[in-house]
Amino acid sequence: MIALDSPTDPASAVDALFATNNYTAGVLIGEYAKAALGGKKPVIATLDLFPGHPVGAQRHNGFLQGFGFTSLPAESNELAMPAEVVCSADTYGDTAKGQTAMENCLQKNPNINLVYTINEPAAAGAYNALKSAGKQNGVTIVSVDGGCEGVRNVGAGVIAATSQQYPLRMAALGVAAGVEYAKTGNKVKKGYTDTGVTLIAAKSLSGVNSENVKTGLELCWGK
Repeated sequence: MIALDSPTDPASAVDALFATNNYTAGVLIGEYAKAALGGKKPVIATLDLFPGHPVGAQRHNGFLQGFGFTSLPAESNELAMPAEVVCSADTYGDTAKGQTAMENCLQKNPNINLVYTINEPAAAGAYNALKSAGKQNGVTIVSVDGGCEGVRNVGAGVIAATSQQYPLRMAALGVAAGVEYAKTGNKVKKGYTDTGVTLIAAKSLSGVNSENVKTGLELCWGK
């Protein structure tokens, strides 16, 4: 048995996992967000997945770790909430829910200047809310996934940066392992295989390793 993209609970339920290191993905966008603010005091909204999901927790906590806040480790399914996070909401990775969440966060604190989102559809929703409020130019949005639409939104200025994962690589490794087992009876090596993550940014910033939108579009997945 092989898991792709997300770990099982318990991890021992499968022989192997091919997936992004979601904590690392979060760290990358956290580092970028800190550099992008350029010393401004962060006033943060986090638009998360839903409670208890390991991918959602790893991305969220990694983001905070990358920014430099006290966070929780990759093994935790809880969400760290430093004082600088003035609003958090579950979006289930959905654009409409992301927009509603951002609207509610702006009502709670109109001074938000940084938005972390679980994925790029939620980021698009957040941008819609910010644009409707006339605040889109004063807020940095960072995200995770690296789908083609999301990368195009980086190029369009909707998202400042996103951590790109590679689901096609996950699938290819899973299929190859299945074929090998069918042919030879040899099972895949047990444990976790990191399928990689790359920071894609519209603007490169000093001290933060990133690739440009052109590279992101060459490596993206989906439409």
